[in-house]
Amino acid sequence: MKKAVKNNSKIPARAGDEEAKKTSKRLAARNSSPLVRIIRQEILKRNIKQKDMGKLIGMDDSSFSLFMNGKRHLSLDAAKNLHKRLHIDPKLILKYA
Repeated sequence: MKKAVKNNSKIPARAGDEEAKKTSKRLAARNSSPLVRIIRQEILKRNIKQKDMGKLIGMDDSSFSLFMNGKRHLSLDAAKNLHKRLHIDPKLILKYA
């Protein structure tokens, strides 16, 4: 039986590869709700970081990250701020928050 050989060579990554990885991560919708997809679109449209969007709607970084990954629900205040600041339909917020 042959053992798998690890490739420990340090090949420098091309600049475009790193940017492509970042972009694909930002665009990845995974199995997210329509609300999360709309928020991701807003993040891209405004060209801001996810943590800045969290601050915009009144959430700390970790709570907003958990929400975006489907592991936490929005607070009532954050839901209100989504409607006020991003003009997202309140019915959609209530359905998927």
